[in-house]
Amino acid sequence: MTDESTPTADRPDTETADQPATLDPESHPDPAALAEREDVAFAERTYPYDPEGCEADAAGRVVLGVTNDDGAVLLLVHEEADHAIPPNATVDPGESWRAVAREAARERANVSVDLGDPVAVRAVDHRDEEANAVRHRTHHVVFPATPADGADPDPSVEDTAWTAGWYRDLPVDIDDAGDVLDDIERFLPER
Repeated sequence: MTDESTPTADRPDTETADQPATLDPESHPDPAALAEREDVAFAERTYPYDPEGCEADAAGRVVLGVTNDDGAVLLLVHEEADHAIPPNATVDPGESWRAVAREAARERANVSVDLGDPVAVRAVDHRDEEANAVRHRTHHVVFPATPADGADPDPSVEDTAWTAGWYRDLPVDIDDAGDVLDDIERFLPER
């Protein structure tokens, strides 16, 4: 995913920040409310508008930082393209962010997960340069996760161009990956 990053923004000002977003296991986190929390990293970004893109009609994207007991992170790797990504999926309006996050881990890497509370949110403006306008705003919500039931599964993918595995370091040299690299590094073990 390419992006035109803008500097990390200050937390949005609010006049009614009385209560932090509550996050029960099936809640639909409000990304704007999450951005107000001190324990959630917040950034604003601008991506090029793509009317055919995967976020064209979406509310946003869930990104998973799945780590095992050894501190390794689950990544999907496309070695021919020198690309690695954490499990992620688009969230349609009205969908449960948590349900989509769990489904992304199952569908993308054949791993069932337990989710923690979100650790980061990005507000993403999709800008149409020809019209000199922002067409829509989505949010990316980053969830930490662990394999369900304490299992250390052997991840797999059906798409033969990609492999899934547990990594303690970046498996490929990722250049200019912007938010993707930030999301991965958020969960890699400290060196």
